[in-house]
Amino acid sequence: MLKLLRVRRTVATAAAIAALSGTGVALASPAQASGASTSGASVYSDQWKNGYRGYVSGGVILICWADGAWSNGTNRWFVVYYGAGSGYINANLVSGQYTVKAC
Repeated sequence: MLKLLRVRRTVATAAAIAALSGTGVALASPAQASGASTSGASVYSDQWKNGYRGYVSGGVILICWADGAWSNGTNRWFVVYYGAGSGYINANLVSGQYTVKAC
């Protein structure tokens, strides 16, 4: 339950940042803010490849990580904010990774 609350709080923070971007508050794009990006990755609602949410290419903000289903040579997944929302993407599809805490 605590993990779920942390993820919800973090996702809510990312949503609030997204909402501010339409208010005239100058915010960096995900690529500028983090340096992390993907040349293309599927986004899921969890790290077990459930709940396909879409496809992202470009800058992402790393929120936290969790281990899950093995894919692309790893079982590590990042929760990311990517402009159109948030979700899990496989860690081996993210370049410019930086340290974030476990979810």
